[in-house]
Amino acid sequence: MSQIVLATKNQGKILEFQRLLSKHAGEVKVLGLSDFPDLPDVEESGKTLSENAKLKAKAKGHIATDSKPLAQSVAAVSVGIVNGKPTLDLCYEEDVSAETDMNIVCTGDGNFIEVQGTAEGAPFDRNLLNLLLDLGAAGCAELTKLQLAALSK
Repeated sequence: MSQIVLATKNQGKILEFQRLLSKHAGEVKVLGLSDFPDLPDVEESGKTLSENAKLKAKAKGHIATDSKPLAQSVAAVSVGIVNGKPTLDLCYEEDVSAETDMNIVCTGDGNFIEVQGTAEGAPFDRNLLNLLLDLGAAGCAELTKLQLAALSK
């Protein structure tokens, strides 16, 4: 069984990651900082979740203290075929009833980080794959625009 460690003691966050990862990655055990009582606490002095994650990673030696691990934005969407129609940003009800569903993660410049898709019933062809990739990439591009707009305020 694979394991992943989250830099948090928040049990709610750990359970949510466990649920999401188990659905898409099979058997995965998610551990939190409470599972490692000998590790010293790192003060979360950053203003955002990302800043605190970087502080923890640097303190544990996972990244160089002068590094900037996130070079650009990242966006993720779900896409699928629901009732025979290509659909962007599936809600839970759509996801569980989709004929095909995919998760697509892109960088701010449109490159793919992750593509994960499942034919829940009949297999899908290359044309449908391309259609869903295009829909997902367009959704990620729109999220990137929204992220940049929010950051410019």
